[in-house]
Formats: sequence, structure tokens, C-alpha cells
Amino acid sequence: GGLPDADIDATEAWDHTTGGLTPAGDTIVVAVIDDGTDPDHPDLAANLWRNYAEIPYNNIDDDDNGYIDDHWGWNVSAGIDLVQFGSHGVKVSGLIGAVGDNQTGIAGVNWDVKILNVVGITNVESEV
Repeated sequence: GGLPDADIDATEAWDHTTGGLTPAGDTIVVAVIDDGTDPDHPDLAANLWRNYAEIPYNNIDDDDNGYIDDHWGWNVSAGIDLVQFGSHGVKVSGLIGAVGDNQTGIAGVNWDVKILNVVGITNVESEV
């Protein structure tokens, strides 16, 4: 079944690039708005965006961007820094940017990308 060549040709694209920097030298960052991800996941940890201008868990907005302790991203649903470990967000983040060629799990479309974690959905029915 299915249509011939109805895929994204990822393996062909990887012959040209697996991600990294833009032609201007900027890091590629993709915001994933979902239910969160796991910062310790072996296929994701190296590719998760971190706000290094923020000192985590000191209750101070170190980078003065209006968000306290947004080291791993932001939870817009709760208005806090807690980035839950959502199963759907892990899967979506993995499709976009799981580390490639590491003999673990899957390879994301972009092997060398930073995933910005934005929790914007919830599994709590009363909050939907």
C-alpha cells in the first residue's frame, strides 16, 4: 500500500546534511509545543535547548526575559518553569531531532538541532 515515493526522503537528505548550523552560522532551534519531554532521554538529551543565561532553580529571572528559571523551556499551560515529561512530546521531539547514528532508538529528521521545550497542552481533561 501507499503511494510510491510518498515519504520525506530523509535518508537522501542526510547525504547532504544532518543539521547543525544555518548558512549564517546560527544554531537551528525548533520549538516543540506539546506536553513536554524527558531531559534525560538518551536520544534527546544532547539536542535539547537550554537557556544557559538562566541559573536553574534560584527563583530569579537571571536573563531578564520575564520568565523565572526557564532553563529547560517554559510551561505556558501552568505559567511556570516545570516542563513535564509528556509521552507525546517525547515522540514529537524524537521525530524532529533525535540524535542520529548513535545506535539508540530512532534518528530524527535533523540530527543536530536544539529542541526548545514549550509545554502548551495538557492531558488534564478539565483544562482542555
